[in-house]
Amino acid sequence: MGNSTSVDLPENLTIATVEALHEQLDPHAVGSQDVVLNGASVERADTAGLQTLYAFHQALKAHNAEMSWSATSPALIDAAENLGLKEHLALD
Repeated sequence: MGNSTSVDLPENLTIATVEALHEQLDPHAVGSQDVVLNGASVERADTAGLQTLYAFHQALKAHNAEMSWSATSPALIDAAENLGLKEHLALD
């Protein structure tokens, strides 16, 4: 990835933080710049949080950009696996 930006995810990717997460990701969703997510500090993730990441991933694809990970936490991986979203979030 030559032209990319990095985004650090919060500790909680839950319904309570979805609005703030959306505001954090939204500026990156409309460009053609690849995004590298740092999920190392994620301690909790629920369906709403992971659906927000999935929608973000789809928005990037629509603009010919990619999403990748610089780091992930066990909690993030477990939540994505439990919800069947691991592959859809490029976590494999």
